[in-house]
Amino acid sequence: MTAEIAVLNKSAVALAADSAVTIGRGASAKIYNSVSKIFELHESAPVGIMIYGRLDFMGLPLETIIKEYRRQLSTDTFPKIVDYKDDFIKYLSGKVPVDKPDKDQIVLMITADIIEELTQKIDEKIYQEIDRQGKYLKSKNNIIAQGVIKEKTDELGVLKRLPYASKAYIGMIEADYGPSINRAVSLFFNRIVPSQKTREALHKLVVMALSCEHLSSYSSGVVIAGFGDDERCPSLERFEMEGIIGNNLKYVEGASVDVGRRGPHAEALGFAQSDMIDRFMHGIDPELYEFSQEIIKQSIEQISEELIAAFTGSTSTGTGLPAAVVSIIEKIKADQLKELEAYKQKEYTKPIFDMIRHMPKQELANMARALIELTSLKRKVSREQESVGGDVDVAVISKSEGFVWVKRKHYFPPELNSRFFARRYKQAEN
Repeated sequence: MTAEIAVLNKSAVALAADSAVTIGRGASAKIYNSVSKIFELHESAPVGIMIYGRLDFMGLPLETIIKEYRRQLSTDTFPKIVDYKDDFIKYLSGKVPVDKPDKDQIVLMITADIIEELTQKIDEKIYQEIDRQGKYLKSKNNIIAQGVIKEKTDELGVLKRLPYASKAYIGMIEADYGPSINRAVSLFFNRIVPSQKTREALHKLVVMALSCEHLSSYSSGVVIAGFGDDERCPSLERFEMEGIIGNNLKYVEGASVDVGRRGPHAEALGFAQSDMIDRFMHGIDPELYEFSQEIIKQSIEQISEELIAAFTGSTSTGTGLPAAVVSIIEKIKADQLKELEAYKQKEYTKPIFDMIRHMPKQELANMARALIELTSLKRKVSREQESVGGDVDVAVISKSEGFVWVKRKHYFPPELNSRFFARRYKQAEN
């Protein structure tokens, strides 16, 4: 895992990332604090790239792919940052060497990830059944499993389908990856001894996941930020990807950020583990904020029910109440939540963004670094894995100075490697 941030105002964008990488999963996970996640995307243009999540792509390190892409770009530049993103996606889709076993491995990992999630939910429902009944019959395994699979299928059903997910694409998945999916089901979903009906439902779910904007925990995140030739203020593009399936790159785009006259005057975005960044920027933990909203809604409903019961002797709620009363309750809930959001924005979020708007480049870098270090400290003093840590790399990108390192680690002592820097200078001159 990792923690990364991009802080933008009209003059520059600061990128910061920790150095932690988690290898393996569960009890066997190992964390190293020596990975680079920020790179120049172009030798001379003011464009940077930041990666998080899975740090390899189809069996190759993303760092190697990025540097090969940078080399082939040479002096070519683009009008906008979105053009760099589109060109990089095109490069990943067609220029990175990919073998059939690599594609099979991606499908296997996605299937295993879905099965792991389903297994956890099935176990939860089994424990709930034991708590209620005091016993559990294994004959219910498939009934529970099919219910959990249906819930996940309904969840994926509302997601946007991939633009290339035609009937021919679905047929290709069945023909090319059906055996891999079935093998994964046999390997990872054998504890409950799935029936044929359960297997078919799970197979259908995996095919759906490969055809819609669903992302597994094995996905890689890419952030591209800086200035295109025609841009006077910085912009940011992002997407997450899983790999090549068939002949298509499976990826999902995130919202763009375009700082300028028409867009926001400043922005700060956290990636991967962004909880501490969100707390700082908005004055409250996102999960606590969501919990507070739910408590407010439940409290208003409970007070309404008790008042109605006290004055009428009736305990009916919802559709049993007059429409006018239901409307009043819903309006009160909406007004209270709106008031909470307005207070958060006025007292916490807006003052910080107002300051970011006017920050000089050095202060943007300091802020980005401090928020990553804060996340690292939180992991260190809690019972969680220290999945954020190591040196913090910081870069600032501006229209005039281009991509500038403010803080950067090396895996080698610079004073012992003068030839490395000589080669770099020679490449820059050429």
